[in-house]
Amino acid sequence: MPGATGFDLQQRLSATGVSLPIIVISASDDGQVRDTARKLGAVSFFRKPVDDQALLDAVLWAISVASKGKNKEK
Repeated sequence: MPGATGFDLQQRLSATGVSLPIIVISASDDGQVRDTARKLGAVSFFRKPVDDQALLDAVLWAISVASKGKNKEK
């Protein structure tokens, strides 16, 4: 994302009313980065390198949550 960060994307999604479970993957071990991601709506935060199974579990959970929310709107 030239000229933008993941935090910028999270803020744009939120500002447009898009409600998605966001999973953040970062090389940073700074707790402030994790806290900012969570404040902006991240449901999961992983530090690189990521455990494959933990990430898969988080993605499956996020899909389940998003699907349930989508069904409620119908």
